Amino acid sequence: MNTLSDIQSKRRSKGVEYESYIIDKYDLTPAVYEDHLVDNVGKIYHIDAFFSNMMIEITMSARDGKEAKLRLEAKLFKRKFPNKYFIILIKEIGTPRSDGYDSVYDHLVSDRNIDKVLVGEEEFKKHLNKPSYKKL
Repeated sequence: MNTLSDIQSKRRSKGVEYESYIIDKYDLTPAVYEDHLVDNVGKIYHIDAFFSNMMIEITMSARDGKEAKLRLEAKLFKRKFPNKYFIILIKEIGTPRSDGYDSVYDHLVSDRNIDKVLVGEEEFKKHLNKPSYKKL
């Protein structure tokens, strides 16, 4: 159990480090502690950052458990802010197919509450400079 806890702790600290790097580099507005979403049973989901009319969720990678969390956050966000955009930045796809994506990416892109899924910093930078919400 201690080994698993250590692994999760390191993974979390790397994620926080990446989140801070993106927020600082692109001059995003970091969310404050009060900026959160609450589901029907009272679980709190914290927002990462804002930019213009976008809420940006920043993650190192996305797997099944993370996918469920992101989709729920998007649904709660759209309920609270129906006229704003929910953006997900994934640093990298863990185990990509030949096209560079995976099934989790496909599910996130097809979710009606998620306006844009960006993979990698270059794609994110392009989106900030010229936002496009056209679904593939």
